Amino acid sequence: MGAFLRIVICFGTALMLMTLVVSGQIGLFINPRLLPFVVVGTVLLMLLGMVQIWNVKNAALHPVGKWGYLMLLLPVAAYLFAQPGELDASMASKKGVNYLSPEAMQQQQRVLTKEETEMRQGERSPEEVSDSNPSTDADTQPLDANSYYDDLLNELKSANVITFKDDNYIDRLTTVQMYTDELSDKPTQIKGFVFRAKDMPDDVILVSRYAMTCCAADASVIGIFASIPGSDSLKEGDWIEVTGPLGEVTTNQGQLPRIKAVEYRKIEAPKDPYVYANY
Repeated sequence: MGAFLRIVICFGTALMLMTLVVSGQIGLFINPRLLPFVVVGTVLLMLLGMVQIWNVKNAALHPVGKWGYLMLLLPVAAYLFAQPGELDASMASKKGVNYLSPEAMQQQQRVLTKEETEMRQGERSPEEVSDSNPSTDADTQPLDANSYYDDLLNELKSANVITFKDDNYIDRLTTVQMYTDELSDKPTQIKGFVFRAKDMPDDVILVSRYAMTCCAADASVIGIFASIPGSDSLKEGDWIEVTGPLGEVTTNQGQLPRIKAVEYRKIEAPKDPYVYANY
């Protein structure tokens, strides 16, 4: 019985992962950058399943109790009896909203020093850095702390309309949060789902997306505030596209970016509702 369960667990889990990958539903659970690891894991599970078939008549080297087998079968059972789905607005209030004032964004941005950069690139080990002679001020000085976002700022200034696509959403949102004053009155267009929080001003909504770093468990709500006439008619969770000049709004977190909507329209939810950091 134990051998049979081990075979079912290996091939069942592999089949579940394969189905999620082929259908594209794996993106509901993990960052696409982790997909190669899922593929490798699926192949290994299939190999382990074949090993279990080969040794089906032999006693288990490491016996597992029935509760252990049940725990391993839980993911497969959950997949069979519960339809996978993306995070929606109903989960946003539980996860909270991740928005920072431009001042806080500026304080958090820091580019690595020369030594830290060499360590990150593998040119120097931590031991080499610690054992080396004391660095000069030039070595330890941060390298143009905001050069990356300065380049993005110039890009947004030269654009006719600031738009947010899935592959640049977080970088552009960070830039807008850092340089709201410099981008004031700039035409802006953004898509997201409607979210309202208790501390938001009246007639203001957050045009939101879920940002995923590793998996759905660490996804957080991000976005830009928007003032929309008649926003009461919008239901929480509705997907909309908002266009209007960029400005600011005062909240408990300070001055934050806000779009004064000139127009908006309801849209269909995208196939992939998440956005991902480019690092």
